Amino acid sequence: MDDAVTGQLEGLRISRRGLLGGALGIGAAAALAACGSSSSTTTTTTALSGMPSLGQLPTEQQMRANIAHMVGFGPRFTGSDAHNAFIDWTVRNLKAAGCSILPYDQQTFERWLADDWSLQVLDGPARGPVKIASYYPYGGETPAGGVVGKLVTPALVAAGKDSAAGNIMLIDTNAPADITQGQLAATLGFEYIDWPNSNWMSHNYRRMWLASGKGGNTGGAVAAIYILDGSFAACAGNYAPFGEAYQNFPALYVDQATGAALTSAAAGLPSVRLVMTASKKTVSSPSVVAVLEGDGSTDEVLILNTHSDGPNFAEENGVVALVMLARYFAGLPKSKRLHRSLAFSAVTGHFGPVLPQTQGFVNDHPDLIDRAAAAVTIEHFGSTEWWDDAQGYHATGRPEITVVYNAKTSSVENTVIDTIKSHNLLQTGAAPAGSEYFGVGGPIQNAGVPEASFIAGPTYLVSTGMSSPTSPYAGELDKLDPALAARQVAWAADVLTQFDGMSKAELAGQVAGA
Repeated sequence: MDDAVTGQLEGLRISRRGLLGGALGIGAAAALAACGSSSSTTTTTTALSGMPSLGQLPTEQQMRANIAHMVGFGPRFTGSDAHNAFIDWTVRNLKAAGCSILPYDQQTFERWLADDWSLQVLDGPARGPVKIASYYPYGGETPAGGVVGKLVTPALVAAGKDSAAGNIMLIDTNAPADITQGQLAATLGFEYIDWPNSNWMSHNYRRMWLASGKGGNTGGAVAAIYILDGSFAACAGNYAPFGEAYQNFPALYVDQATGAALTSAAAGLPSVRLVMTASKKTVSSPSVVAVLEGDGSTDEVLILNTHSDGPNFAEENGVVALVMLARYFAGLPKSKRLHRSLAFSAVTGHFGPVLPQTQGFVNDHPDLIDRAAAAVTIEHFGSTEWWDDAQGYHATGRPEITVVYNAKTSSVENTVIDTIKSHNLLQTGAAPAGSEYFGVGGPIQNAGVPEASFIAGPTYLVSTGMSSPTSPYAGELDKLDPALAARQVAWAADVLTQFDGMSKAELAGQVAGA
């Protein structure tokens, strides 16, 4: 595979808003409140009464209702009011399921939340406001009135037409790259996958979460505009890259068509005004760990892991699934209870600046790691596949391509493959775990705990859908398949149950044939 493909897929090191009333009608999801800026707080209704009964797996309707409720909090960026409110909801529901909540693992950092962003061409034939797709997270900020400079491109600078110093750079990222599904499969090393058609290898795997910009401050530029290779609908609200350190360099994103128009306008070296204001505040954000006791026959544990922060329904509904699974296992009759205790981990920091995430859980809970027989990490349930191509930005009618990384033991691998088949999870593949891989499960596997780590990567994975501070926010909820999400929760319950029936040595591959 060429270096560009490998860089797009591996260089990111992804280590890795439905206000509902008491009736919990599905139609109530349409009542999602629009939120003003991405830092505003959305008021939500009281806690849901639509959880599955103890000992029961969730229905399609319950998955839809509870994920929509999560979305109703607003974009849950790390350490934001919306994120804190969702963590409170999570803890209340885990307690209600009978879990013990361990002391919080707090992560203190400087939170950055965007307030306002815009671009205006001040002179020339293209004079006027420019349609912006998104902004560079933790990039930097301008004064309230913005910064003004000539609109220049690398080609204009190279030709000596002007310099980058004091100006605003327009840079074509040429991203996301054209990666085929065959290249993706080769990179991940699928051991098994069930594709619904015969020409899957030639299909394009262009995903907007693989697209971002950088390097615009070369030569002393005061800000940058990055052109993404996609339609406006696909680019709107794309929050990428995430998890990077603060850059101290304000930057905005535009879609391909807007970028072409700006590139043409730049030939005349017009002046432009770029506004990117944000608030910075030192805050503390908790990672949550809860324990549901087993039947008392062993002190070993199984770990169920995910993260709690995210900009939409997919990032991160693993916490909703975690709550559902806590209720399911807590309500089983004693004869069917797991022998091992379940340790639930919902880490923070996936959308914060260089925070430890799951590595923090591993570091802070060596006792649980030592006692762990196996782990399951879950992310992005119910994600549907959307393509951005000549037909526009559209759904394909299929589930999003998903990978389940598995420990390199036959016990874990066979369990993963068999359960993918039995739960009819199309376009879901099993792949061997490496030293690092996409998702937040890597540190647990690297700590020596055999793991199955489930993650989907739809093109809207990190999208708020908000192209401006006043855009309505719906958290990409129209792209949720709740029936698929319910099957995936059942899959996770099945895997945990099967893991519980195996010895620690068998799961670790220390038994012949395992």
